[in-house]
Amino acid sequence: MSIKLRQLFSYPAYLINFLGRKLPFGLYLKYRGIADLARNEFNAMRTLHLKTTIPIPEPLDVIPNGDSSYLLMTRLPGRSSQTVICNTFGEICRHHRICSVDPIGPFSDEPSRRGHKMAFPLADLNPRNILVDQVTLSDGTTGWRVTGIVDWETAGYYPEYWDYTKALFKGFRWKPRYIKMVHKVFE
Repeated sequence: MSIKLRQLFSYPAYLINFLGRKLPFGLYLKYRGIADLARNEFNAMRTLHLKTTIPIPEPLDVIPNGDSSYLLMTRLPGRSSQTVICNTFGEICRHHRICSVDPIGPFSDEPSRRGHKMAFPLADLNPRNILVDQVTLSDGTTGWRVTGIVDWETAGYYPEYWDYTKALFKGFRWKPRYIKMVHKVFE
């Protein structure tokens, strides 16, 4: 990204909330308080964008700003619906729901894996990170279509049960309908 473009998107951190800021031309700028999270989210999104059909924003650049950084990506339509364990670089993991973003791992073999396969999960699956749009179905009724999945900063290589347990983490926040749906999806 050119210096001029970097300057154009160099908003002070206090102007950009935790989730980010919509920009012109279908772009989205996300502020990350910890540079490692932005770098890992960029790499996770790039990998998924190139190798899957999961509807995610296209990562464009990580813009350093001292100890923090910004992640520039394309914007998606929709609104919020409410063998090693490591990040995408094979390095330490950071997850805001465990150890308050203190580094953990990498682990060459996690005993709590208990024979489960390794997977590449979002690692923060919850209604806030699934974007949806209301659509008209073929029978004329109204339904919902998933338009994207966002917040890939904690993605990495985890045991296959990781998204299930993290989706239920702090379950007291979620309505019983959501908790029942999570159990059904992961059966």
